Amino acid sequence: MTTYNFARETFFEVRYKFKRKKKNVKLPDDNITVVLPYQTHKLRLRYLNTLASGWYFRTTVDFANYQTLHLPSEFGYMISQNFGHRGNKRIHGDGFIGYFNSDSYNARLYSYERNILSTFYMPSFYGEGIRAALSLRWNIKINLSFSVKASQTRYLNRDVISSGTEQINGNNRTDIFTYLVWKF
Repeated sequence: MTTYNFARETFFEVRYKFKRKKKNVKLPDDNITVVLPYQTHKLRLRYLNTLASGWYFRTTVDFANYQTLHLPSEFGYMISQNFGHRGNKRIHGDGFIGYFNSDSYNARLYSYERNILSTFYMPSFYGEGIRAALSLRWNIKINLSFSVKASQTRYLNRDVISSGTEQINGNNRTDIFTYLVWKF
């Protein structure tokens, strides 16, 4: 990982990750399973700018390449923009929008999204689609706060999302989370 600071509020980051392992692979032409080596290359370019007014903007470009011996390479990329405001002590807001395109689950990409209080969310993306999310935290009083997050993932290349009890017959998934904290 390399980081270059243009100024205290602005930086550019490059992150590269390489992984080499072996796994069981069912060959497409034969009906047998063999152990083959595979390798994954992941590259992330990120630019962050924080303004004195409390706004921040983070642009990220991710690339993933997955290669298994004797099989075609699989590729994926994602372009995303995070933005938010932290200038007001009572109200904080964050947004995320991203476009992803990946050949398969093997070349999936991950992206961090701010979530409501006390939760962490880092979804994985594969296939082709668009992800958008908005979150808001309102500190109503010292001992009372309300958080809400609405997000949607729309797939452009499929009509069924997930499987089993999580299956959605459609090309989009919408989530809404709310959280009310009242401290005594």
